[in-house]
Amino acid sequence: MIELDLWYWSLDLANPVNTDARFQDYLSSDEKERANRFVKPRDKERFIRGRGRMREILAGYLNHEASTLQFDITGNGKPVLADGPAFNLSHSGGWAALVVAEVPNDLLLGIDIEAYRPVEQGIATRVFSKAEQSDLDEMPKHMWELGFFRGWTRKEAVIKATAQGFSADLSSFDVSLSQTAKVLRADPPLPSPERWHMLDLNLPQNFAGAVVGVTEGEKLALRNVVGQIEVC
Repeated sequence: MIELDLWYWSLDLANPVNTDARFQDYLSSDEKERANRFVKPRDKERFIRGRGRMREILAGYLNHEASTLQFDITGNGKPVLADGPAFNLSHSGGWAALVVAEVPNDLLLGIDIEAYRPVEQGIATRVFSKAEQSDLDEMPKHMWELGFFRGWTRKEAVIKATAQGFSADLSSFDVSLSQTAKVLRADPPLPSPERWHMLDLNLPQNFAGAVVGVTEGEKLALRNVVGQIEVC
């Protein structure tokens, strides 16, 4: 069993001055450059609060200063820490979620959270495989939005675990849209379905979320949650 810690925090602070200054001090020169490229001030602030708090949390696992953490970039462009732990970050709707596993950093681990928002039904044909579209079409009309975001966060978590990004072929794998979160099909070079384990996140009413890892048959289990969420 692989134990996970889940951290969850707001990117919109009531009294941001001192906190933002601390978080900005943590950032590398590259991260500061990325922050300065945002056109909208709120987007810049959210980036700093997301990266700064992530550094602060990860530094606690390593007993290092947050500003000294150095991230290596994998062949697929995914950041990792040379000394571990495995981690992945997601953000949506003014909130961030970080999953951490105190295991070697080569664990393929992904998390995605999404704020519910209006979605045109035609989008499903672009993001879901034929099997997933069929499952979604069979759902009662009042369950369509839930099914869409449940499926999308599960797919996005897979994409983030394998660091495929915008190059991902979304039709090359299937996830369940039912209550039990699973990878049902995965074409090579993706790991085969039995090598994955997935958890749904029971988030506040206006969010959906999922965590997935290539665990080689081991189960993922929640150890700690810091924030107002649970795992089901």
